[in-house]
Amino acid sequence: MEDSKPNVLAVRDTSPLAEAIKKLSVCKVYRVFIVDAEGKPQGIVSFADVLRYISNIDAARDQKLQKQQEKEELAHYKAIYTVPDSTSISSFSEGVTLPYPIGSKHLGRKGSEYYSAGWASMQGWRATMEDVHIVILDIEQHPTCAIFGVFDGHGGRDAAQFLGDHFGERLVALEDMFDEEALTKLCTDLDDEYLQEVGADAQKNYGSTAVVSITKKLDNGNYKVLNLNVGDSRSVIGKKDPKTGTYETICCTVDQNGHSRTERKRVRECGGWLSSNDKRVDGMLSVTRAFGDPWFKVPWDAPPDQKKVIAVPTFTLFEVTSEDFLFLSCDGIYEAPRKEQAFKRSTLVEWLGKQIETTPNLGVVCGHTLNECLARGSTDNMSAILVRFKDDPQMLDTCKFFPGPPKIPKKHKPPPEAQRIYQKAYIENSLEAGYTLEEAIELRKKLGPNNFI
Repeated sequence: MEDSKPNVLAVRDTSPLAEAIKKLSVCKVYRVFIVDAEGKPQGIVSFADVLRYISNIDAARDQKLQKQQEKEELAHYKAIYTVPDSTSISSFSEGVTLPYPIGSKHLGRKGSEYYSAGWASMQGWRATMEDVHIVILDIEQHPTCAIFGVFDGHGGRDAAQFLGDHFGERLVALEDMFDEEALTKLCTDLDDEYLQEVGADAQKNYGSTAVVSITKKLDNGNYKVLNLNVGDSRSVIGKKDPKTGTYETICCTVDQNGHSRTERKRVRECGGWLSSNDKRVDGMLSVTRAFGDPWFKVPWDAPPDQKKVIAVPTFTLFEVTSEDFLFLSCDGIYEAPRKEQAFKRSTLVEWLGKQIETTPNLGVVCGHTLNECLARGSTDNMSAILVRFKDDPQMLDTCKFFPGPPKIPKKHKPPPEAQRIYQKAYIENSLEAGYTLEEAIELRKKLGPNNFI
């Protein structure tokens, strides 16, 4: 890097990004870290240098740049990171990403007389892991039933962890787990309890989406699947065609965000507004239904379904056979820089259908799916659960940790600061899994980088 200018050429002084940087001038010391579209670090410059460069841009040259050129320059960079000196990675909020993705994964599988399930989770590019999931089989009060859920946190893991700790136990306690009215009350009650727990702490504006599938084996040998959705996590069913062996895609959820006319109407009636480009509630929150998010649970004295953001679920009910499969995930599974790169529900079902035909371990299938999403460009946390409606002869109940690279590969020529940021997040990720850095490195050597067995 000859000087700092090439690293900030994409920051136009008239752009929203420049305005955002200027607003950070109240902070004393900042560094700006930039990576290109392939995730290769390009350099680190001081916050003062960024402001100095913006203020010195030649006006005449700036006028000659066409809008298309600006778009191309901005698209060349994957992200720009403002990293306060001495700030912990774990304290960063939604949207903050790392200089290189953490590829460590948790892979699990669980089986019973009626179900075979596998799951996987990966922190990826995000500075912290905010997803939580549940897989509950062999429910004494509800024989032949099972519960599967993914809770995608934002602003922090707190709300998602609260749901992971309490949703399943509350659901199992219901007399009828398929009673939609009782399920709706369960969701709004949990939301109220979490908001009361958070209280008036303005720093705890945590939230979480939820997608939960409740299943039961029927007397005819088929299964019914009730899908509960709050937010933009998704569930799909792959329904097998007995003639062709291919899988039809059944969408079990609809994203609840500002792109929905009915959702927009409710938000506006409650005094909220939506940004014109990405339809975020009050310009900040990407979903219109979620648990937590106390800033958006207004008016305070309004009924649970008459607030800017609500935790009232929607439902779909399907009947499936033992040849079909169910897949639940956070929205990160469907993310990519360009739409043509991202999984659609139909292409994902096609991918999963091919995988399960050759790989009986559903946890491994989920792990490969997360790797594929990362390769396609997803920058979010990723969590997924895959369910088959047939007995698991091994009746396993396991969850294993597979460490990713402990350092940014040398081929990316990472600056020391980028390496420090990445390794700190890697250590925290490993410690959450119960491993020190040394133990994670040793486990990676033992398993091999591609060993999902």
